Amino acid sequence: MDIEKIESILAQAIEREASDVHLIAHQPPIFRIHGDLSATDNPPFTPEQLQNLLFTMIGDEQRKQFLEAKELDFSYAYKDEYQLRINIHYSDGNVAAAIRITPGKIKSYQELNLHPIVEKLANTKKGIIILSGTAGSGKSTTMNCIIDMINQTRKCKIVTIEDPIEYHHKSNKSFFIQREVGHDTQSFTNALKYALRQDPDVVSIGEIRDLESMRIALTTAETGHLVITTVHASDAVGTLNRIVTVFPMGHRDEILAQLSSNIVAVIYQILLPRKDGKGRVLATEVMLGTMAVRNLIRRNDFKEIRGLLDADETEGMYSLEVCLSKLYKDGLISYETAKEYANHQHSAKLKEALQAKDRKLKVLILHNDMAAINAMGKVLMGAFDCEILYADNGKEGLPQIAKVKPDLVIVNTQLKDMNGFDAARKVREAGASDTIKLVMVTASFQPTDAEDAATIGVDGFAIQTQDFGLLMDAVNKAFG
Repeated sequence: MDIEKIESILAQAIEREASDVHLIAHQPPIFRIHGDLSATDNPPFTPEQLQNLLFTMIGDEQRKQFLEAKELDFSYAYKDEYQLRINIHYSDGNVAAAIRITPGKIKSYQELNLHPIVEKLANTKKGIIILSGTAGSGKSTTMNCIIDMINQTRKCKIVTIEDPIEYHHKSNKSFFIQREVGHDTQSFTNALKYALRQDPDVVSIGEIRDLESMRIALTTAETGHLVITTVHASDAVGTLNRIVTVFPMGHRDEILAQLSSNIVAVIYQILLPRKDGKGRVLATEVMLGTMAVRNLIRRNDFKEIRGLLDADETEGMYSLEVCLSKLYKDGLISYETAKEYANHQHSAKLKEALQAKDRKLKVLILHNDMAAINAMGKVLMGAFDCEILYADNGKEGLPQIAKVKPDLVIVNTQLKDMNGFDAARKVREAGASDTIKLVMVTASFQPTDAEDAATIGVDGFAIQTQDFGLLMDAVNKAFG
């Protein structure tokens, strides 16, 4: 009878496309549907009912383990179509559970909305592939998708180490040894330590949780095996930081060298609500182990990798913001969702605005120094898809506003034939604030400049530097 009750709840959850079921005493079952929690109309459980219900899903040995440790992770097959990952625990003295529902069929990378680069990654013979993201972002699903591609195309021995097993792979061209922590091995570290003696080609680790596991995983990759694992992190660069900072300072040079030599890819991912309200869509950031990336990792210069994510997009490497912009352009997510989930909001917002217009950004620069105009144009074109127009005086430049209808006008505080603030006022008069963004720059800042610019309604103000780094901050602010 208890089995029938739990199966009835699971059937409801699957029908409503829930990813998780939460069972708590004195409350009805709660489903997580497309990321949001939703209560059900089922009657609440008494503590005794819930404990009896959950204990029917485990054997005597597991029950003993749970009563001793007060925690238990295990997997459970449901109708051969779904694999459940279940955590039983205590809440306020009563037994409770969280159930993750995983379809038994492994989806293709196209169905998951993954970049085609994963096909190339699945053909990699050695190194380490790291999947990162927050809990519930689909890391395990992506990892098993890659493993399934290997199984369909290559003759390999694949050893998986999981807690618990989420997918039961059926051997095709490859064959599997699937080890569950607590059932087949004592710990991730133990299983990893002995994996090399089991003659694997591929080692899949459900999650790297500690320093020793990280060290063994890197050594496994270094000895000519392909390692696929997951790490909790907020983006691709943050994943590298997470790995390196686990180790004491005296060991970091060694770890940086190992990581740089063996990194194949970092795929950061997040699930976003669809614009049409029908579920969620996957957004990703892909960092590949290119020569440039490996050199930057070796030098511990992670900040520079950020720029490469956009620059090397043609190689299959791209930032989360590029992915968000594409999803927005394709109508899969809303503008608000793209902005909320971007790690670099201003940059993403500007890219989205350009894509919505489906044309290049038109920029008009009014400046009295041609070298500065060239430098600003180079910086802007390096960051965005844009067309640069310019003039070194107001008489020539201002009439272009009505003619070319620029999206952004950059005005120097001093022009050849007029005061820059007067020119900025005419720019603001020529175009409404919601159609023309106005940024001012100055090479000789005066105390009243910022106040005068604010009076005009300037969207951004920057002091001119040699590399025009502050200009980009002002431009991002104007569009943000």
